[in-house]
Amino acid sequence: LVSSQLDYTERGTCDACFKMRSNVSLSAETCRCTVEFSIEKAFKGDVFFYYGLKNFHQNLRRYMDSRDDGQMVGRKNKLKNPSFYCEPFANDQNGVPVAPCGAVANSMFNDSFTLTHHRSSGPVMVPLIRTGLTWYTDKNVKYRNPKADNLTLAEVFEGNGSFPPSQDGGFVFV
Repeated sequence: LVSSQLDYTERGTCDACFKMRSNVSLSAETCRCTVEFSIEKAFKGDVFFYYGLKNFHQNLRRYMDSRDDGQMVGRKNKLKNPSFYCEPFANDQNGVPVAPCGAVANSMFNDSFTLTHHRSSGPVMVPLIRTGLTWYTDKNVKYRNPKADNLTLAEVFEGNGSFPPSQDGGFVFV
């Protein structure tokens, strides 16, 4: 087993993104960064690319309870009547039920990665498999869209609210 670990928070051009994110008024701005690294030995067989987050406390009990399991498994009757567990993220600022509700469903981040092999003949994109990565139970049992019958998903969710993107990058629990 060969393993390599790299903290990219303040490396390469990511330092500028890290500094930009410290200014709350710029939190909605897009920032792209590049980190170059070398792998000394060739890998044999499949290579797995993982990454981790610091200070993202998804195991905090109040955070994990802030969801509606009925909504998550696709029960239409739960769209307009979210669980009290979703509070304070059950309704939008106008009192309209949110679907999916809760902190879990409304926590979003977007870290995207590309890998490039720099050869003497020029850079070559390393293909990454981006499908089939979820557990069967997550995709087919725990998290499903409501049955749409002859409706589009937009029609199924019609009348539900949503939260605007966070301007401060996080939620505050009271």
